[in-house]
Amino acid sequence: MIDFLQKGFERGGLVQVGKKRKGGGERIEWIDAIKGVGIVLVVFCHYVILSEETIIGNFFMTLAWAAVPCFMMASGAMMHQSRVFDWRRHFLKVWKVYGTLCAWRLIYLVVYVKLQNVQFGRIQLVQYLFLLTDLDGVDTGVMWYMEAYLTMLLIFPISRFLFCEKIQGEYKGRRVLLYVMFLSMMGSAVLPSVGWGINLIGDFLQIGRIDINRFVMLIPFVYYGNLLFYFFAGAFVFEYRDWVKRNVYGHRSAHACEICGFRINQLGRSVFIGRIQSCVDRTDFDSVLLVVYGIRG
Repeated sequence: MIDFLQKGFERGGLVQVGKKRKGGGERIEWIDAIKGVGIVLVVFCHYVILSEETIIGNFFMTLAWAAVPCFMMASGAMMHQSRVFDWRRHFLKVWKVYGTLCAWRLIYLVVYVKLQNVQFGRIQLVQYLFLLTDLDGVDTGVMWYMEAYLTMLLIFPISRFLFCEKIQGEYKGRRVLLYVMFLSMMGSAVLPSVGWGINLIGDFLQIGRIDINRFVMLIPFVYYGNLLFYFFAGAFVFEYRDWVKRNVYGHRSAHACEICGFRINQLGRSVFIGRIQSCVDRTDFDSVLLVVYGIRG
């Protein structure tokens, strides 16, 4: 999808590849264009204007689920291109993101207090504003991506060193990142999806459920693990984009995965979710789609 959008924007004259930044350097505007499309898809995901029961609505909802992985991959791609690391600038960026998050939580609190009766004490206020805890009556669920992005910033100095710095003349650290990517996806998406499938079969056959959550806890990088996977994947895909285009994008199996992901999505939403809702954990089902469809995007 990325290559398709890049070519489409260039042909339509909507993107000027290689436009200079005001502060110098070169800006990759087709990535900015993909972010713009992602914003539209995220809005569609939260404010659905087409029914999920229709084919066209199902198609756009499937694309919408690939928007957040594309955002995180774009961030990972650009951040890991920096060959010089400045600790002062990095911590300043972390504090800016954290301060922005706290400011928006304050704005939400003021709005909710004006709209409805929200009761809280001083300790609760401090915990809500600065420790990012929940407060009864205030819905800050939409801020989860900012929290996830803050997590990526905290781990970035480690990932940048492993990805960008050579060890004995080779990029040996990249192998470590690949291992972390494997653990992240296994713990956050693959194993929970396997558990979802086992429970679905168990409920269908009426033989009971098998809890694998304790086993999944053995794997590190579970919380925000899927986004950590895409953050690192963006760095690898962009760095080796020519190889990816030659060996992955044009391969028939890649297109087969895309079609398969769309068909699984249709089946899951129209059959499983619609008819045997009690057997399905929708969050785990959607993690399957992120594995199949997000990488293809």
